[in-house]
Amino acid sequence: FAVARLAAPLLRPAMRAAAGRLWRDDLAYAERRWSLRARGLFPG
Repeated sequence: FAVARLAAPLLRPAMRAAAGRLWRDDLAYAERRWSLRARGLFPG
């Protein structure tokens, strides 16, 4: 845990960027899925 505590300030910006990318990807996926469902093209 001592190593993790020392590395945290270096890793935090990378983790924040990755989280932002995941949010954008998730939003894009949700919009594509909604568009398909609205047109009746998505099964289920």
